[in-house]
Amino acid sequence: RDKVDAWNFAAGYTFGNRFGKSKICFIYEDIDHGEQNSTMSRSAFWTGFSHRIGANEFKIAYAAADDSEASTRAVGGNDDGADNLSIGIEHHFSKRTRVYAIYTHMDNDEHANYGLFKQDNTWLGASTGINSFYAHTGANGKNIDSISLGISHGF
Repeated sequence: RDKVDAWNFAAGYTFGNRFGKSKICFIYEDIDHGEQNSTMSRSAFWTGFSHRIGANEFKIAYAAADDSEASTRAVGGNDDGADNLSIGIEHHFSKRTRVYAIYTHMDNDEHANYGLFKQDNTWLGASTGINSFYAHTGANGKNIDSISLGISHGF
């Protein structure tokens, strides 16, 4: 019988100064997955920083999934971690409307196949943050580069 134990910790802080408003965030998670004949554990973190000057907000985020620790290791070791870097800018037209541009690079280790979003996401239920780090690219070790452009309006 499978057993999954997971925990995470998140913290954020917003501060302002004469140069604008800044936010810093941090998330850490640890997952232990045990099956009848094997176990696996993995830790990951995400950190982000944004700074708003006037109507423009500059953002950067970095996430990393460590190599897993498994009781049944594959030949050649685990080497199944990944690193993710995103940089972006938003321009706020109002409190409800903004446009954005984001560049993201996912760097998978040799045996990793992380992607940018979960495969089971729907448009309205799309995941953000560290939980998005679980999807698969379809091939181990494949890196991903993505550019996102969009407009968001809150009703």
